[in-house]
Amino acid sequence: MLISVYQLALLCLSSNSSSSNSKSSSSSIVIVVVVVIVVVVVVVVVVVVVVVVVEAVVIVAVVVAIVVVDLVVLIVVGVVLIVVPVLVVVVVVVVVVVVVVVVVVNIVDI
Repeated sequence: MLISVYQLALLCLSSNSSSSNSKSSSSSIVIVVVVVIVVVVVVVVVVVVVVVVVEAVVIVAVVVAIVVVDLVVLIVVGVVLIVVPVLVVVVVVVVVVVVVVVVVVNIVDI
C-alpha cells in the first residue's frame, strides 16, 4: 500500500500540466497522500504500543501468579514440616505417659 501511495505521489508531482486547476488538484492529492501516510504510520505505532503493553501485562501477571503459588506452597510445606513433627512428639509423649501411669497403677494395685 505504501508503495502505491508513493507512486501516486510521484505521478502527481511529475505531471507537467500548465493549468492552475491541475496544479491545485495535484497539490491536494499530495496532501491527501501525506495524510494517508501519516495515518498509516500512527496506526502501526499504536498497534505496536498496544501489543507491547499487553505482552508486558501478561508477563507481569504470570510472574505474580508464579510467585503467589510458590509462596502458598512454601507456607503449606513449612506448616507441614513444623506441625507434623510436633504432633508426633506430642503423641509419643502422651503414649509414654499413659503407659507409665498404667504400669504405676498396676504396680500400686499389687
